[in-house]
Amino acid sequence: MTSTSKNMTLDSADLIKRGEEAMQGLSDNFDTWMNEELTRLLDARRVAVEDGLNDLAIESLHVVAHDMKGSSSTYGYPLAARVAATLSKLTEKALEQEPPMDLINAHVDAIRAIIQGGIKESDDPVGKEIADNLQDIVETKYAISED
Repeated sequence: MTSTSKNMTLDSADLIKRGEEAMQGLSDNFDTWMNEELTRLLDARRVAVEDGLNDLAIESLHVVAHDMKGSSSTYGYPLAARVAATLSKLTEKALEQEPPMDLINAHVDAIRAIIQGGIKESDDPVGKEIADNLQDIVETKYAISED
């Protein structure tokens, strides 16, 4: 290895170390950020309950569910990401076939239980069963499958 290659390797290793340290520093905020996302979801549901499942309420639920689908795994909540993904798909198709509020509530309540329960393992038996059941309902009743 030339001295230039060696320096590049050391520089790369240093950059990786710095990146890992930065992520560790950010990870202290992950639970706070997840709770903020949960608050957004609960607010969107409250509006849907109060105003009905109109286009604006469905869009609000969809946007938050879609955001949570993308961020939950990064923040350490893979089961919340799975449930949010199903809710996102459900609300995406809601203009074609309006889902019952009970099914939306089941998704929101499952995400809340996962976050407030601090369930961060993707193989948590109760969380996994709930995520599987919600996905099965959406796939069979609404013919919507995960991509």
